[in-house]
Amino acid sequence: MAYKAIVILIMSASLSVGASLTQAAEPTEVLTIRLVHPDRELQRLLALFKGARVPHPAAALAAWKRATRDFQGFAKASEAAIAALNPGMIREFRRFDGAQIGLGLDPEAGHLRWYVVAPKDDGALAALTTAMTLTDGGPDSPYLDMRVDRLGRPGAPLALRIPGKVAIAGSRADLPSALAAVNVIRDAEPSETASGWVVNFNPEALPLAGSATGRRILEAIRASGWRSLEGRAGIEGEAVEVAMTGELTIPLGNSIIEPSWLDWIPASEVMAASVFSIDSSPQAWDARFAWADRVERAAPGNESVAPLRTRLNLLSFGTGVKPEVDLFPQVRGVTAFATSGPNGDVAAIVLAVHVADAQIAERLATQFVPRVVSVATGSKLAPRDEEGQLLGMVLDQPIVLAQRGSTLLFGWGKPALAASLSAKDDPARSAGTTVRAFWGTLPSHRVGAVWPGRLGNPLLADAPPVAWVGRNETKVTRDVVRWDGLRSVVKQFLERVPLETFVNPSSAAQ
Repeated sequence: MAYKAIVILIMSASLSVGASLTQAAEPTEVLTIRLVHPDRELQRLLALFKGARVPHPAAALAAWKRATRDFQGFAKASEAAIAALNPGMIREFRRFDGAQIGLGLDPEAGHLRWYVVAPKDDGALAALTTAMTLTDGGPDSPYLDMRVDRLGRPGAPLALRIPGKVAIAGSRADLPSALAAVNVIRDAEPSETASGWVVNFNPEALPLAGSATGRRILEAIRASGWRSLEGRAGIEGEAVEVAMTGELTIPLGNSIIEPSWLDWIPASEVMAASVFSIDSSPQAWDARFAWADRVERAAPGNESVAPLRTRLNLLSFGTGVKPEVDLFPQVRGVTAFATSGPNGDVAAIVLAVHVADAQIAERLATQFVPRVVSVATGSKLAPRDEEGQLLGMVLDQPIVLAQRGSTLLFGWGKPALAASLSAKDDPARSAGTTVRAFWGTLPSHRVGAVWPGRLGNPLLADAPPVAWVGRNETKVTRDVVRWDGLRSVVKQFLERVPLETFVNPSSAAQ
């Protein structure tokens, strides 16, 4: 049955997503993923293929395999997922409305805890679990007078028998969470117009274990101040959108992006760019350094390392420059971008630091940065020339500092720095207008864009950029990532891949 593949894929996803987690401080769910009217999302996905060479992803996979004679194709799980994306599966997808995956960690045993629930089963999914029970499984001891079946040999997942619902858990310890999820979903029905994926992430339940790098990454997330994150993803018209809301434990600053900061981004060859406003208040800098210290000390052996702020001040001692006066309070925002090479690799990187005024920028460029770099490297820097100040070499590429007005520019590779300066001087060479269009009329605290066609995939050469806009509201962050024009992207993509000749009825009718 087609829905058997979907059930197996959902269970596999629940295991693979959490496979990297090893230990947790609390037995709470780190991540929950809920499907809301997935049949509507499939209908919207199929609509993107209208007018294309093939009518849906399953047909595209079959036509590609026949055209290339690559009958081995992708991994079985990937092919099963693609094959399920066809009109005949819309009815099957309705069975998974409200289905939820929950992932957590056992604080004592250190193993993954998970469950999958489907609260709107019409009997088909229950029949599937019965078949799995009769094949290699068997009955397990009841839970709260409810029947429990083992879906395989000892140690296999367990199915909790609830009329009209399916609940599968990784172990008996996960049965309470699975049952609770069924009740929560029942009491929190979405609106009739809602659809997509709803993801809830609990940073406080993340573990702090593993390698030094892994511990730093986990602590960086835990120390970020987020109490919770919720993401909603779905297709609307010809766009896919992910909206994220984060609840913070600390208030946020209200400094916003200056529109002119985006003018430093060149219009060509840039694969990704972002712009951030920076709260320059003492409280904000205290919080940033406290976060950095937590991240650094998360690695074993670093528990007693000196605070980063203290080390920076000591490094600046004797240069005649005071970071607490000359740097931290002066920074207003940052613009960063990376350019792509012939194969989609990173060719150059530019970081533009926007400060309070031109005088401060000049003092930082001529005194602070050169002196700190000279002290840190133990070498004397070459004199500053018209192109800027050479700070050193990294991976055979120069790091150059330039100053224009109230902006300091650090370029890894001179071509990128020259392109940024040219973009600022000539609006026609800047991506500023394009990126500014993303945020509309409301002020923004961060924006970004990624150009898929410049990441090394020629099949997406003409694809529009993926846009990101973020705003702060006291203790709440709201971010939206959106990719428009997907119907054209799908059509152009399919025109560039080898496919066996196929007459698409929707294309022939146009």
